[in-house]
Amino acid sequence: MEPTSGIGLYAGSFDPITLGHTEIVEKALGVFGKIIVLVADAPGKEYFLDAQTRVKLCQETFAGNDRVQVLRGTGLTAKQAVSLKACALIRGLRTASDFEYEFRLEAANKIIEPTLATVFFMSRPDLAFVSSSLAKRFWEADVDISGIVPAPVIKEFTRRQKAAGK
Repeated sequence: MEPTSGIGLYAGSFDPITLGHTEIVEKALGVFGKIIVLVADAPGKEYFLDAQTRVKLCQETFAGNDRVQVLRGTGLTAKQAVSLKACALIRGLRTASDFEYEFRLEAANKIIEPTLATVFFMSRPDLAFVSSSLAKRFWEADVDISGIVPAPVIKEFTRRQKAAGK
């Protein structure tokens, strides 16, 4: 299938970006001409990595793919999507438990921007368990995370570990 010329917006905290996230972008590139990865902050949420580092890791992960643009986002994602001329929000579904949250989020976004579509992509079964939280926990427990995060994340985590003298 040939991708359309439309823009899809994939928003998340990406704290850190995982192979689950990159898989969703790869699938979305089959549908959209361009993907904007929007690194956002959720109100009241504490982050392991600051926003600048999360943006940098996403940029390094997608370096060389001119159809993927990484931006920092603030405010309501649906409003940002419209201002960036995106025709759809991209969301990933790992398991059935994700569906309820995503269903409510899509309904809320329709109140904000009624014409904005949401497109869901299912994770591969072998990545369905992957989350940013799990990647952080595994790293802190000295478990190899090379099968669940892209190389720039491992490089950043290793740099932090060395800086901490571990």
